[in-house]
Amino acid sequence: MEVKKRKGKMVAGVVSALIAVLTISMLLPVVSTTLGSADNADRELGVNSSLSGHLSGAGKMDYYKIVVNSGTKLTVKTDGPDSSNVDFDLYIKKDAKPTTSSYLARGYTSSSDETVSVSNPAGTYYVMVYAYKGSGDYTINAILEGNGGSGGNGGNTDIVEVPPGTTVTSSLSGPGDAKYFKTTAIFVVPGQLKIILDGPNSGADFDLYVKLDQIPTRTNYDFRSATSSADESVMTAGGVLYIMVYAYSGSGQFTIRSEVVSNSGGGNNSGDEIRKMEFSAPYFGPVYGELSSTHTKDYFYFDAPRAAERIKIVLDGPSGADFDLYVKKDELPTTSNYLVRGYTNSADETVIITNQTVSVVPGRYYVMVTRYSGAGQYSLLGILENPNNGNNSGDASDNVIVLQSGSAVSASLSSSNPKAYFKITVNSGSLALKVTLDGPSGADFDLYVKKGALPTTSSYDVRGYTRSADETVTINNPSPGTYCIMVNRCSGSGSFTITASIAS
Repeated sequence: MEVKKRKGKMVAGVVSALIAVLTISMLLPVVSTTLGSADNADRELGVNSSLSGHLSGAGKMDYYKIVVNSGTKLTVKTDGPDSSNVDFDLYIKKDAKPTTSSYLARGYTSSSDETVSVSNPAGTYYVMVYAYKGSGDYTINAILEGNGGSGGNGGNTDIVEVPPGTTVTSSLSGPGDAKYFKTTAIFVVPGQLKIILDGPNSGADFDLYVKLDQIPTRTNYDFRSATSSADESVMTAGGVLYIMVYAYSGSGQFTIRSEVVSNSGGGNNSGDEIRKMEFSAPYFGPVYGELSSTHTKDYFYFDAPRAAERIKIVLDGPSGADFDLYVKKDELPTTSNYLVRGYTNSADETVIITNQTVSVVPGRYYVMVTRYSGAGQYSLLGILENPNNGNNSGDASDNVIVLQSGSAVSASLSSSNPKAYFKITVNSGSLALKVTLDGPSGADFDLYVKKGALPTTSSYDVRGYTRSADETVTINNPSPGTYCIMVNRCSGSGSFTITASIAS
């Protein structure tokens, strides 16, 4: 360590003090070199471009500078290592470097992928990528929406609209470069909107990423095509789609095209867009659908909000039919491309995504229900199961509606809402559990009860299934635990009351 001496005479006390300071400094190298220090100096980041960086450990940070002349929205995104041991955060501030306590906006989830946005962003912005824990490589992207230009890396263009049926020409300058596009096709069914990338015939490798409602990155997308060529295409769903063309290697001119294609010849003829399975802990859904010879597939998606021990997805279909279930993360599944599947000879299927077989991580999962034979209505339910929840099913701790002994609860069923779920907890020493369903005249509702898990029409402990909407089931000397109840519409519709009574 080099120390510059002051000119002139030093008294002995000053010399001693300096030696003491030097000794302390030499004994504490970790504090002086790693806590809050930067891995790289400030770097210029042009809008609609990306850069790569590396953070070597906790407390490290990189800084970037973005100059925006005009525009409606500036979005900065980081893509970090896909590891639970890494957590990178993102901070942005206008006209000055941000810190972890002084910033305009920040992204600080428990992952290494973060996003921040600034509206009407004309000016100079400084961005800090901060390692909360772990180390690794990352990429950072700055996306400008609106009619803005930029300083920085040469004034890149804005996100370019590619309406269905049109072609846009652009170019990539080299590995790591990216261009962004947007297409809107609200009334297109899943699998009928095709995004086509036609790249240079020069040995380049361009990749294609697409995401609904958000700008995609290489690790955050709904659809992608990433072969070893510069020509890529994806079949997507309708909606507002953002597109990224990324240069994995090489450079050159390309065209991007969005077009609506027909489904003749065995494609998806569901006629519906991808439907969301809303999350209300611990359930995704339930959602309902109907398949037939002219309507053979339905698509759904759900967003897992956190890591879990496993996610269970239950399909309850019509008797005599054969429906199958496919799930895939980040893109639509097919019968040959999926994460997990259920394909027995019935219309009732269950698949489990577990960390013992595949990684259960936060993110978007797509579900396909497909008809092999038969027809009819079905229900679909997802269950987010946490570690150490006290039972194997994960269903007994939380259900849709909680019943109290002797108290009636009202609900209704219809063709678009054919099932309702309930639960009641039975303590030790109980003599009987009696469940009574009082339904509408002329309808046919059935009653199913199962301990510790949601029942289906083929998996239950007891059931009442006469040709009326009034059913009663009794379990004598029930063992303690949580009993789940399903009211299922066979025909008709209307309001009903359900009462569960525990005899002690």
